[in-house]
Amino acid sequence: LLRKVQIGATPVVTARSLQWISQPQAEKDAQSFTSAINAWKDARTQGNEAQLKKFYLPDFQRQAKKSADGISIVRDEVEYAQGRRIQLKDVSYLHWRDSEDTMVATFGEVFEGERSGRMRRQYWLRQGGEWKLFHEEILG
Repeated sequence: LLRKVQIGATPVVTARSLQWISQPQAEKDAQSFTSAINAWKDARTQGNEAQLKKFYLPDFQRQAKKSADGISIVRDEVEYAQGRRIQLKDVSYLHWRDSEDTMVATFGEVFEGERSGRMRRQYWLRQGGEWKLFHEEILG
C-alpha cells in the first residue's frame, strides 16, 4: 500500500480479500502502538533529544523535506515543545500488514497553556518489535 498510495492522500483499498480482526485483537494492537506514541510524546515534552531520536528512522521525511539523519527534525520537535505538556486529541489509527507492519496515526496536539493546536499525521513501521516514524505531515 505504501508503494501505491501517495503519502498524504486518502487510501482506498481494493483487494481480492480483506482479513478482519476481532475487536479484542484490534484493541491489543492499538494498545501496543499507543504505548509507543505516548513514549514519543513524553520524550518531546522532556526535551530528551537522544531518546526522541530513537523513534525516527534514518530516512524520516516530513512533508517532502528530507532530513539527512533526523537530527534537525528532532531538535525542531524539542524546541517546539519547549518542555510543555502535550495532550493528544481525536486520535485515529489505520493499521495494516503487508510486507511490513504499518500504522498511520492522525491526531490533534494541544500544548499546555494553549486553547487550540495543530493536526499531525504520522506514518510508523514496526521494526524488530519497535515502532519507528518514517514520515509525518503537519496538517494545520
